[in-house]
Amino acid sequence: MNLERRYNFFVGLFVIVGLLIFVGVIFITFQSKFMKKGYYLKVNYHNLGGLQEGDEITLGGYQVGHLDKIVMSCQPKVYFNLSLFIEEAVVIPKETITKIASKGLIGQKYIELIPPKESKGFLKQGDQLKSLEFEGDVLLAKAEEVADNFNLVAKNISAFFEANKLNLALDTVNKEAQEITTNFNQTLSTVNKEAQEITTNFNQTLSTVNKEVQETTNNFNLLTTEAKETFQLIQKNLIKIEQVIESFQQTTKDISQATEVVSGHKEEVTKVISQLDQNLILLSSVLSNLNEITSENKSQIKNILQNLEVTSKEVQGLAKDLKERPWRLIRKE
Repeated sequence: MNLERRYNFFVGLFVIVGLLIFVGVIFITFQSKFMKKGYYLKVNYHNLGGLQEGDEITLGGYQVGHLDKIVMSCQPKVYFNLSLFIEEAVVIPKETITKIASKGLIGQKYIELIPPKESKGFLKQGDQLKSLEFEGDVLLAKAEEVADNFNLVAKNISAFFEANKLNLALDTVNKEAQEITTNFNQTLSTVNKEAQEITTNFNQTLSTVNKEVQETTNNFNLLTTEAKETFQLIQKNLIKIEQVIESFQQTTKDISQATEVVSGHKEEVTKVISQLDQNLILLSSVLSNLNEITSENKSQIKNILQNLEVTSKEVQGLAKDLKERPWRLIRKE
């Protein structure tokens, strides 16, 4: 029983001591921050960079106060109005500049006071301080500037390489263009040679054709001339044949008269007359055939003309003989 009481006593004592220590720490902290006497200054920032109420305010690396209050305003732009508590024993020269700094690269943020080189008095309760933007923003701006410069350099480098590639491509294109031009010139010269040969051959062929056409024209003219001469001969022979026909007709009349004299031989005279009529019909058909003869049958025409001349001579001789001696028709062969 006594052990249990002792245990409970020590536990309670330990709890009470812990509570007293906790209250003492809170009291000391509260007294150090909020019970100190001092005055308040104001400063404005557009970006706090993670700064919070209660963060330290230092001057030359020594803590001289803390950030008491942060008020956000939206007129005309978004900015933050900071209330800085400065200990009573600390005097801040006029034209002092504030900036947000950090302990280390990503350490706790605090406000650093940067005094001017020459003091023209000191700040009082409610005065406004000038501010520098957070170093992180400056670093970010510088980093962005460096990044922009890097991008510009990268673009210039890429443009340089692209220009080199373009130059190489242009050189390749120029070489290919020169090769194409050379091949085109060679092809063109070959085509010109072939065209000249074709032109020469064409001219030779044309001259040969012209010669042949001239020879053909001359031959045709000769044939036309010969045909005209042949036609004239035919016309002359036709006139002669007409004369022969007239002679036959006269002979027929004479024979008719002779038949009156030789009445006893009437049948034989009739046969002779019919034969003469048949000969006349034959001569008429010969004349019609002569009119249809063309220049292509010139040799045949000459033969026919020769036969006609011989026949006409024989007929003329026969007619003359019958005129002079009609009694021959009375004879029987």
